[in-house]
Amino acid sequence: MTEQPEWMQALNRAAADVQKAFANVGGVLAAQGAMGWAYRGDVAAMQFVLAGMPPEQLRALSAAASMLTAAADEELSSRRAAQGGAAREEAPVEDWERGPDAASGIGVPPARVEGRVLALFGDAAVVVTALHSQDDPLRVSAAELAEQLGIAVEDLPGRRFVGGIVDDRVVNAELVR
Repeated sequence: MTEQPEWMQALNRAAADVQKAFANVGGVLAAQGAMGWAYRGDVAAMQFVLAGMPPEQLRALSAAASMLTAAADEELSSRRAAQGGAAREEAPVEDWERGPDAASGIGVPPARVEGRVLALFGDAAVVVTALHSQDDPLRVSAAELAEQLGIAVEDLPGRRFVGGIVDDRVVNAELVR
């Protein structure tokens, strides 16, 4: 068998590169399609698109969607804070409702904020809130947060919750559904 001329080898390499580029574009278009169906609330169409994606693309899409969600939540929180602090709610504690003397010697209740778990890092859950941006997230015990939320530690990434922030801990956390 004779060896192909160099120009034909170059053409074959170029064709392979174009094929890879089209595969990448196809993956991006599929991800955009899934996001479009999700944005419209069409779960069946979204699931159909996701079912055609390979696992590595699903993982990348999941990570990108978590990042987008966290950034959008952070933007909403900063806008609420700029509009008079509506993002901060007082924790419901009966002593504060009984009058100024009832709370003497008791600290100020923790602000209730919405948070999102970005990722797990070792034993820590990396969390963004209105008080902790993506540039300086809160790192809390993943086991403690999972216990408060009633879910497994491995289910924390991407989850939204409302809870109080005391020092570097989340207290009285509840899942946002």
